[in-house]
Amino acid sequence: LQGSAKHTSKSLKIVRRSDKNEVSGVVKTKIASADDAISIIEAGNKKRVTRSHKMNDASSRSHSVFTIHCKLHNSSKNATTKSVLQLVDLAGSENIKETGVEGVALTESMHINKSLTSLGRALHAVLSSEG
Repeated sequence: LQGSAKHTSKSLKIVRRSDKNEVSGVVKTKIASADDAISIIEAGNKKRVTRSHKMNDASSRSHSVFTIHCKLHNSSKNATTKSVLQLVDLAGSENIKETGVEGVALTESMHINKSLTSLGRALHAVLSSEG
């Protein structure tokens, strides 16, 4: 994992904490409203890397993952409800020959295709292990 190439070259690592996997080095922000959430998502989207090629004027060259943890406390019932929402936008996988990319853009495309293949394999492994 790597942070946005436009803003950092810092590698992000998956670590095990308290019986769950987490990505170290990610930005965590408390929000109190839907407007706060939208502002954070918009700020994150501004950091995304895009590149123009034959098939797309603004092809996303980065993945984006927003995890929203919601907690609602009902004081009259003395109960708390928790939920998690994952918003994931993956970089596009285009046919390298059709896009006509070269140089840095070609290297990016190869890394994107490799990361998407790895993600597909990981998902397949998880689904296969669940039976």
